[in-house]
Amino acid sequence: MIDKLESKNAQDVFKARYKWWFLAVALICEIALMYNLQALYTIQVPIQKMFNLDEIKYSRIMTFESLPSVFVPIVAGMLADKYGTSIVFGVGMLVNYLGQFIATYSSDIFSYWLLIAGRVLVVSGFNITNVSRNKMFKNWFNNRQIATALSACNVIDYVGIILCDIGYPNIYERYDSLFASFIVGSALVVATAVFGIVQVILNARLLKFGNIENPHDVPESDKSFRNFPLAYWILVPCSVFGFLGYFGTKIYSSKFFQITFHFTGGEAGIMLAFAMAASGVITFFSGLYMDKYGKVNVASIFGACLIVFGTCIYIIFPHCFRCIMAVAPLVVISLGGAIIQLIVTVGTLRLIKSGSLGLAIALDNVLINILLMTYPIVGGYLSEKTIQEYGYFWVFIFNLMLGLICLMLAIWLTIVDRKGNKVLSVVMLSVRSSYAIVPDAGNQVINDVSNYEHFTSMQSALLVSEENTANE
Repeated sequence: MIDKLESKNAQDVFKARYKWWFLAVALICEIALMYNLQALYTIQVPIQKMFNLDEIKYSRIMTFESLPSVFVPIVAGMLADKYGTSIVFGVGMLVNYLGQFIATYSSDIFSYWLLIAGRVLVVSGFNITNVSRNKMFKNWFNNRQIATALSACNVIDYVGIILCDIGYPNIYERYDSLFASFIVGSALVVATAVFGIVQVILNARLLKFGNIENPHDVPESDKSFRNFPLAYWILVPCSVFGFLGYFGTKIYSSKFFQITFHFTGGEAGIMLAFAMAASGVITFFSGLYMDKYGKVNVASIFGACLIVFGTCIYIIFPHCFRCIMAVAPLVVISLGGAIIQLIVTVGTLRLIKSGSLGLAIALDNVLINILLMTYPIVGGYLSEKTIQEYGYFWVFIFNLMLGLICLMLAIWLTIVDRKGNKVLSVVMLSVRSSYAIVPDAGNQVINDVSNYEHFTSMQSALLVSEENTANE
């Protein structure tokens, strides 16, 4: 027991010394991943023009790039639960970077199917890193810090999106070249790869002190998804429908601003970036709020209301010539989407035990990608059939319905949580982050430490007694 406690103490010292360095390198690596993930949506018009795509063919890209994500997160989560997050994260980086290089090459030769292949790898690699990274965060941060750390990561995601919204369309307009836009994205992943490597090394060194992310003493039955609480099964679809309501509006916003309000592609990109900047601010403060007060359920209702309200404004907003206030509905929707994306990870880390955490995180990603496969079909069909006469009115009506489903699920989640153990309603205290989601584990650590201190005090007293006897 002494060796075990000494190992725990050494691990805690290492974590306290390097956890903010770990967060810093993770955030820098994340920028490049997110910058390229959103690329196609900000340059929809030139993509359709240069590759000669109609609305349906353009939407097909999103369908294909979501296809492997139906099973990739599950595989990544199971591998992370079995073999650890460090190696899985490294593989995800390689897959993502390879996809970006292929997509860059396709933009030079205008190969539609090569572009799809590259995008499939980009999104798949991102899903792998996302699952393993979130589980890594549970290794490094306790329940009073995890929401803040995740919100900081989400803020960086929005920084990446902002840079993408500004970079890709404006580089294209400057050089009249899709290849120029994509090559900058490729250069960014090369420049930040070293930070991803440092992230993997730090996490591997932390786990050498003890396998806190995949403890061996957890029964196999506890790792099964069948034992996940009801709140988790409500939380996940709540976040998925909220994300689709937000995302489904954002992906058409660039073209919507151009055809409805007569902005240029670069100006539309700046408007998207402004909305993302506002989202980043509220994401960070939402994380601080949940760490301090624990109100994940309240945050879910608030986020869903913002998505519904913003979509309603989009639908009724009067068409005008180059009016800046046209960005206001997107800002509101983006604020709601930012909160919804944060609460699912924070809630999952509170509800699910460490041994099956990778699988739990992956299930959310899989459900999102299954619906992302069907959404472009529905959204593309509605857009193709109604855009000439109604613009994006019916597309936004469909997104409003998704937001309303999210709101109803958020209300149900609150009811279930308050009737249960209130994990999502109150601040979860923990002594060690690795034990935070194991029932009564914090008390167990306190007992272990108390026993160890009692043992060492008795041992010291015995040594003193032996010395006195020897002197006599």
